[in-house]
Amino acid sequence: MPREAIPDLPEHSLPFVYYHDKAPPRKRSIVVPKASSIDSHRVLPPETDGVKKKAATAQRRQDLAGEMLWTVVSPANWLEACMAGGPLPHDVKFNAFSVDLTGTEAVMYPGLCKGFNDILEKLNVATKFVMKITGENPDTTAPGSAEEGNENKLKPDLAMYPNTPEARESFTLVNTGDAGSKAGPNVKDSSPVTQAARALQARTVWAWAEFFVEVKKDPKISPFSFDPADSAATPFSYSEPHIESRGQLVEYAQQMTTRQHRLFMPMISIYRDLARFLRFDRAGAIISEPFNYLTKPDLLRTFVYRYTSMSQGERGFDPTAALASSAESTTFRNLADQYSHTRPHIHRALRKAATLGWPIHKLSFKAPRSADNNAIRSDSDRVDHEYLVGRPHYISRSMIGRGTTVFCAYDVKRKALVTIKDYWRTDSPGHLTEYQIYQKLWEKTDVSEPTFIPTLLGGGDISDDDDKGTLQRTMTDKIVAAHFATKSASADIPTPGLVHTRLVIKELCRPLGDFSEAKELAIAVYDALQAHRRAWKKFGILHRDLSVGNIMLYDGDEDGSTSSATRPIGLLSDWDLARTREQVENPLAVQMARSGTWQFMSVALLDNATKPHLPSDDLESAMHILNWCTLKYLPTRHSRKGPASLMHFIAEYYDYATPSNQGSTVKSEGVLHGTPAATLLNTGMGSLDHPLQTLLDRLSAICKIQYRNFPPEDLVDAINRGEPSHIPTDPDDDPNATEPRVVGLNGYADFMAAFAEALQMPWPPLKKDMLQAPDVSPYPSSSLLGYKRPAATLEDSSDQGGSSKKAKAQPSLYPGAESQATETSKQASEVEHDKSTDPGAASLATSGDGGSGSSGAPTAGSLRSQSVKASMKKSVPWPSAK
Repeated sequence: MPREAIPDLPEHSLPFVYYHDKAPPRKRSIVVPKASSIDSHRVLPPETDGVKKKAATAQRRQDLAGEMLWTVVSPANWLEACMAGGPLPHDVKFNAFSVDLTGTEAVMYPGLCKGFNDILEKLNVATKFVMKITGENPDTTAPGSAEEGNENKLKPDLAMYPNTPEARESFTLVNTGDAGSKAGPNVKDSSPVTQAARALQARTVWAWAEFFVEVKKDPKISPFSFDPADSAATPFSYSEPHIESRGQLVEYAQQMTTRQHRLFMPMISIYRDLARFLRFDRAGAIISEPFNYLTKPDLLRTFVYRYTSMSQGERGFDPTAALASSAESTTFRNLADQYSHTRPHIHRALRKAATLGWPIHKLSFKAPRSADNNAIRSDSDRVDHEYLVGRPHYISRSMIGRGTTVFCAYDVKRKALVTIKDYWRTDSPGHLTEYQIYQKLWEKTDVSEPTFIPTLLGGGDISDDDDKGTLQRTMTDKIVAAHFATKSASADIPTPGLVHTRLVIKELCRPLGDFSEAKELAIAVYDALQAHRRAWKKFGILHRDLSVGNIMLYDGDEDGSTSSATRPIGLLSDWDLARTREQVENPLAVQMARSGTWQFMSVALLDNATKPHLPSDDLESAMHILNWCTLKYLPTRHSRKGPASLMHFIAEYYDYATPSNQGSTVKSEGVLHGTPAATLLNTGMGSLDHPLQTLLDRLSAICKIQYRNFPPEDLVDAINRGEPSHIPTDPDDDPNATEPRVVGLNGYADFMAAFAEALQMPWPPLKKDMLQAPDVSPYPSSSLLGYKRPAATLEDSSDQGGSSKKAKAQPSLYPGAESQATETSKQASEVEHDKSTDPGAASLATSGDGGSGSSGAPTAGSLRSQSVKASMKKSVPWPSAK
């Protein structure tokens, strides 16, 4: 049955829908909202010396569980919707499960493992698949985790693997006698239980696992209620241990999609003699009601039978991604040596992509592609694409939402490096896709015209079958829709569907945080503003998400051939939250919801959730970007007080969210009074008169004028009265103006002049310190294109990573303060169900959902085109004050 064909569910078995877990109150001081709950709801304790790993793990899992949308159906309906297939063969006689429920949790493993393997043997597929106990042996074959560390200590209890020589070589323990045993502290090594467990043990290998089985014995830490009498109506307990166990399941699903090219992920959760089926995709999780697998084993057998009878695509693997051949893998792993003398960030990106233990895949799909290696046009032909990719440069830390992944990729046919941004966009027919926006911004553009945006070479929505054009979509939203179609449905907005998309970008860039000097930082933000002005004035496209993660530094060709006399330029990427002029100026025609990255959103938006997003909001975001980077990297009066004080101030100013989902009063007061967040130290070189400080002061003064003359509350009131015509316009656009008018942020003139004049001054050097605020990052580590941001929207966010990017997801309620983790990621429904994960995102060529983070990795996807190249050589001198 096609993945998108969802059977009608009987009225008596309609699903229960639970949007978010509710975490219990916690004693914390500052809530850090981000695009995905994982980072969006980071909380900084009063003491700033960090948190222990155990506490950090618990926090991460609570966040993961909190952002998840859970949908409960009956086991029969789960199998019909999520694993359709025929009935069990009638001529096969299975052995009963024999599971020891009297000892510890680990004592259950051998019986469960043997029971699954017996099913595989009876179905004559044991030569293709095998179940193993992995609960004591983490993945040692490849570094990397959700936090991009050098080791991954996650150990699901049981894992099914393909029974192939390559897979066995990876998961087989070299010395089974060294394998740990969780059979219990009182069980001696000679115990049959221990020996049986050791014979079935294997290493966790994320790159090869088919699905996991997670087991719990203690009722205090079971992820769900497993009482068949009431678990359908009340499946969750909201104590921290229960929430963490649910987050553990989400974390496993997230890791699986990180290590493999998976469209969805099945799983089984077992508590003693009861089990639940789960299916995760980017729109949420579908879970079954509990059933007794000892008395009703046919449900588990049917799961295994149907799973092993399916093709890889039907099992959740992306059919457009296949393991590369040995020769192709060698070619890709040798690229780092070939590019060892090129731009350092490109060399680092290639080394990371070739990390040992991460298999090399070939992405093969049909989509439009530029024929001349310039930006794609509307008449570009659909052609076959083939790219080699390895370990992603950036990965969303969230399971729900956009799930942005950025690769430093190798174009097999053209033998060139590109950036690939792989993500799930909101299925929203009323809005232009990011692909369409790039196409529009490049349409009818002369190659000599500087655009300051990445160069889109090709891509688009991905299909399972190029001939039929069956798009890869999420399924959870369809099940949820069945719930909301009933009379008992609540008024909440159902989760939007998401569509799998890939964008191929020409440039490989550095993240904004990788600037070498203060002037380079200011220039990059100025360039981004030029891109913003061009998009709005010439094409009627408003970006709506200026953030540190969406501005990248582009140095020129990857071979380093660009003249050293030219300066790096800033590229404004990540246009998937953009809207047309008609949508911006017609706020009553679309769902009102904040969009952007929380840390950089305007005070007007943070304090007025229903205010339409206007160009003035994006201009103010540019000011916040400049202040944020100054605080994080340059000497200021706050950095003088030490890292703890600095990080506390940044969190208080940029990350804090009130219980009523408004921004920090510290930020609000600073903007309204015209006081910049960052004040440079007087280092004896005139820092107080430094052009950067002059620029920060002047931008703050312009924002003060804006709020004094155009209070956002007046606009909101006018719109509520049905008078959207009160939206301020740029005085420069009024040909009938006869006298000077206050511009403020309603036009570009004042802001751009402030940058241009400051950049004409001499800029004394300022010492940059990458480590003065190491834990400050609105985005996770970036992709090849720059950092990726958490889209701070109150609409359900998706990269959420976002959970829904177009319906901007409502901020998850956080412990105690219902903090708004608003960083709405960008993937939801038109309603903007957006849940992005990080404010700064990939850096090589395209921003992902993450952020520059502390890694400083190059942004993956900084697009470059002939026009950008030409603009670097001729049309992009130091800005002039004209």
